[in-house]
Amino acid sequence: FGNQNLYEKNTYTDGKNVNNIAFKNTIQTAKAYEMSDVIGKIAYYLDNPRTAYYFRGSGRAGAYRYYLRYLRRTLNTYQATDEEKFITATRELLTGYTDQDNLDLYGYGDFSSNFFFNEYFRDVIKSNAAGENSIWHRHLADIVFIAKNAKASIVHKFCYIILKEADDQHKFDDYDIKELIALSKISYNKTARLFRKILYPKLEALQQFDAEIMISLMSASSENLWKAAKKYFQQTNGKFKPEHIANFLFLDTIETWYSILEDNINHFTIVEYTTFLKAIAEKRDKFLEERIELSEEITGDTFVDKHSLF
Repeated sequence: FGNQNLYEKNTYTDGKNVNNIAFKNTIQTAKAYEMSDVIGKIAYYLDNPRTAYYFRGSGRAGAYRYYLRYLRRTLNTYQATDEEKFITATRELLTGYTDQDNLDLYGYGDFSSNFFFNEYFRDVIKSNAAGENSIWHRHLADIVFIAKNAKASIVHKFCYIILKEADDQHKFDDYDIKELIALSKISYNKTARLFRKILYPKLEALQQFDAEIMISLMSASSENLWKAAKKYFQQTNGKFKPEHIANFLFLDTIETWYSILEDNINHFTIVEYTTFLKAIAEKRDKFLEERIELSEEITGDTFVDKHSLF
């Protein structure tokens, strides 16, 4: 370490060495002012390889162990006396982890060597269960938030186990369709599949077209949701308003939906088509800013020659 630059200079480091006094003061201040979100963030930074290896490799393992114990006592106090604070810290800690943060040297990938993950979350994965009356089931909305924002596979697995048990108890039956669509977009396949299973019957029961539901399905990167979108569009005799079509052009998945786009525009009335042209003109700057180039299917004969779009 010594002369090796490891970090950008800030309050806690000169770029080479950590300022232990400043770091300790921050932790103590966060605890004193009951800043549980900050406690969670600090716990994550202590639990990732770069920080752990720095302290251990620079001969400051004693200081590192002190910080771990101090934060564990704080989190244990939250868990025993104020679940809201514990859950707030948990949200910050779990959504911080990435797959590269695994401290296990043997390649198991279970984060068993990550102090805080092992201390508070790994038992759920080891037993493949979280009791119905556990803290996690009392804070399902927070588990859903973590599942939507998780970056590490092990965190996704932790959330899935809890969410699966909650689904078995029908705790998501009252979720509305837009919530379920958002949850069906979660990157972890098992969790996405769980919520799609709840979503599909609700979609199939709909008789009236809702453009927001359709666009939400269309914007997904999931072919499963694309199929659901096409089925929903057909069963409800879907039709987009001109302003919806204009926004439609900014979807990352636009190329998948050209046929629907073309069919809608071809069936516009003169008034609708004029409204569409005005909406496109109003968004000209956004097209230029985002450097969006429309495909030949939009700028070709069907659209330019027939409708003189541009």
